[in-house]
Amino acid sequence: MQAMRLETTVGKDGTLLLNGLPWQAGESVEVISRANRPLAGLPSRPARPFNPAVEPAQLPNTSR
Repeated sequence: MQAMRLETTVGKDGTLLLNGLPWQAGESVEVISRANRPLAGLPSRPARPFNPAVEPAQLPNTSR
C-alpha cells in the first residue's frame, strides 16, 4: 500500500484541494485528516526528539 502525507489549508467553503497525487484518475483512495495544532505551550517539534520526555528521577516509584 502506498501512502502519502500532505499539509494543506481548508478552504473557506470547507473543501480540501489535493494536487499531484500519485494515483490514477478513478482509483479508490482513503483520506484521513486531522488538525495540525501543536499542544498548548509546547513547541510544535521537540528540541530533542529521541530523549525521554521525563527524566527517570521524575517518574513515580513503582517498584515493590
